[in-house]
Amino acid sequence: MPTFKATGICLIVRKYRGTERIATFFTRERGKVEAVAKGVGKPGSSLAAVVEPLALSRLFFAEGRNLDRLTQAQVVNSGPGRQLVLRLTHRYAALRLCLIRGRAHCPHH
Repeated sequence: MPTFKATGICLIVRKYRGTERIATFFTRERGKVEAVAKGVGKPGSSLAAVVEPLALSRLFFAEGRNLDRLTQAQVVNSGPGRQLVLRLTHRYAALRLCLIRGRAHCPHH
């Protein structure tokens, strides 16, 4: 079974069978990769932190026919991704409020 490694960000995680999850990663090397992460639902799983949305990780995969399989991984950085999304969300909300508030005072509308 061919293997490959990549650096990527976890985008989405869905439940699969039992303690397995299907995780979608965006990687530098291969773009979007969907892979089964076995045992992630078990307490103390070493892959649990890797399949958290927006976690940046070094990933090791085994290629499969339909889905790849996440075999090993190491979190590189889990903080800045979440903080960045939070900041962008707050800025977007502030922008929307300014646009809505600004419309009420526009003489042309």
